[in-house]
Amino acid sequence: MSPPVRLQRERLVGSKWTAVQPREREKHFVVLRWVGDGEDPPQELELEALLTRRVQRVPWRALADRERWVSGWR
Repeated sequence: MSPPVRLQRERLVGSKWTAVQPREREKHFVVLRWVGDGEDPPQELELEALLTRRVQRVPWRALADRERWVSGWR
């Protein structure tokens, strides 16, 4: 098992990610913005799939899981 990716909160918005196991052909994503229900600092990000433009929320620390996400587009 690979060590987790080290994430920098201030650089996540606008970053690009590839899903290791794509669902419904959605493989490439871009981080749109931080979202949080009154949390300070917010703990979730909105990711947009490039192919379908579908937006989903994920906990920001989930991107550190190399079994689910790879930094950049591959």
